[in-house]
Amino acid sequence: KPLKIHILRNDNVKLWITLYYQKYHSVDFIKNHGCSILSASYLCQYLGHKATPAKVYKKAKKYVKGSGCKLAMGGVKQIVDKICGGNHTKAYAVTKKNIDSIMKIIDDTINKNGIVSVEEKSPIHTVTVVGKDTKGNYLVANYGKIQTYSKAKLKKIARSEERRVGKECR
Repeated sequence: KPLKIHILRNDNVKLWITLYYQKYHSVDFIKNHGCSILSASYLCQYLGHKATPAKVYKKAKKYVKGSGCKLAMGGVKQIVDKICGGNHTKAYAVTKKNIDSIMKIIDDTINKNGIVSVEEKSPIHTVTVVGKDTKGNYLVANYGKIQTYSKAKLKKIARSEERRVGKECR
């Protein structure tokens, strides 16, 4: 069964987001390459749209050009904005020089009850930051569950490659 988390959106709307476990998905592509599809699903749910990974995958195949719907962060932005209508996400290129300002953007977004998709490196993998715990660690939706990342860990994975892009969803 998928895990459901209860979060408070930045407009004070309480909502449930369903965290799907990629490995047990019925669509083979999502099972093997679907981390970015799952992240897009979480962003869409945050914005109030019932977007299962299968629905996101189907839309991505139709609207996002690329390698069989393995969405890079630009594809996540494109498909979220397509499903939810409008321009809801922002993309940032992360480099060694701007990582501190990117971490400030992530902190500001999370502190305002937003969520952020981050692409990791080694191996390349997309996760979604959905909040913080009482100790200030980040709560990260990853593989169908919530994991805790310290600020140092998030900073390290976000800057592990020169060109890394993150999404914020406010």
